[in-house]
Amino acid sequence: MPPLKILISGGGVAGTALAFWLSKLGHSITVVEHYSSLRTTGLQIDVRSHGVEVLRRMGIEQAFRERAAPEEGMQFVDSKGRNRGYFGAAKTGDGNQGITSEYEIMRGDLCRLIFDATHGKAKYVFGTSVKGYREVEKGVEVELKNGQKERYDLLVGADGVWSSMRRMMVGDEAGKAAFHYKDETNAYLTYKQPIQKGERYIGQMYIGTDRRSILVRRHSPEELQLYLLLSRPMRRSPASSAATSKQRSKLSTRFTKASAGKPTNSSRK
Repeated sequence: MPPLKILISGGGVAGTALAFWLSKLGHSITVVEHYSSLRTTGLQIDVRSHGVEVLRRMGIEQAFRERAAPEEGMQFVDSKGRNRGYFGAAKTGDGNQGITSEYEIMRGDLCRLIFDATHGKAKYVFGTSVKGYREVEKGVEVELKNGQKERYDLLVGADGVWSSMRRMMVGDEAGKAAFHYKDETNAYLTYKQPIQKGERYIGQMYIGTDRRSILVRRHSPEELQLYLLLSRPMRRSPASSAATSKQRSKLSTRFTKASAGKPTNSSRK
């Protein structure tokens, strides 16, 4: 097969990983990302099973380990921060599963890692996205929002379940084509808090009342991750600053209307 000219919409983990493999096969790859730079946000994720094998085949396992989050395991605590159940990190080679994997990493670090592996092999265009496309004989004509028009042999949407690209491809039912929890609402953030003497890298989960839970994880000596988990549906709003502010207010009300408890910074096994 002669080399193909391929456009990938989306510069996240999926888009950069696809760019890596397609460029390795000798194809001409362009990745378009609507953010002005590589989007390295997001919190802790893990890689398991076949994902670990892919890391090895890509030749980036060692680089992954150098950037890995050093989480030792996860403990469930009560409202006073006392340990009620501890689960150590699962080793990917022994067939067991757990909350914490041997291969934990911040989503942004993984994205950067794969992006760096494609340096010089794929072209990245930031600050724009696909405005529209038209299928033609043996290819597709694509127009970007910056006005650029070009023909490609293949167009791939790798920019999320709710993306405009996916809606263009499969219509308004795009979101229903993917598995997602309808009755879960989560919020997450990082905040500065230096590690305390004797503190270990153990995540803490508190299951509170009214279907609320709080998860705290540490990925660095300077920062913590906080997850607010609500096991009830909240109406999805169109993406806008006003809608986001309203959702934050609703979530804040859910977690402050009654004392749900708060895990301490201790990490006792």
